[in-house]
Amino acid sequence: MPDNLSKHSEFIVSCYERVTRLETPHELFSLLKETANALGFTNYGVVFLPDRQDRLIRSAFVVTNVSEELVAEYDRHRLLENSPVMSALRKNRMPVEYDVEHLPLQRPAEQTEFIRDLFMKHKVPRGVFLPCYDNVGRKGAIA
Repeated sequence: MPDNLSKHSEFIVSCYERVTRLETPHELFSLLKETANALGFTNYGVVFLPDRQDRLIRSAFVVTNVSEELVAEYDRHRLLENSPVMSALRKNRMPVEYDVEHLPLQRPAEQTEFIRDLFMKHKVPRGVFLPCYDNVGRKGAIA
């Protein structure tokens, strides 16, 4: 992940603008891949913000190239319930970063080591969620 995302702000803004002009799923996949690569990420996703009572993250994803095994394990252990990323996205409109190696995980102690191991195993130790809204006002994020 880049040391300073603000240096990429013009690129990120242009990506947001391009999203509004997308017409096909293929265009969305291409833009997500291009954006992830430009910012030094290998994975990407678009997710709607799950309701507080939702227990599974799988149904919130519009698209992602994150390992199906990671998503299945995440859901099997019901990790959405204590997600600090989803909680932060609900509270504000700022990008939300996570780093399982260097930042406090803000989760119950029994989940901390499991999350670290799971995300390291699937090579997603850090990331950023950029809040966005669809054309009817549903909040989500580009990850």
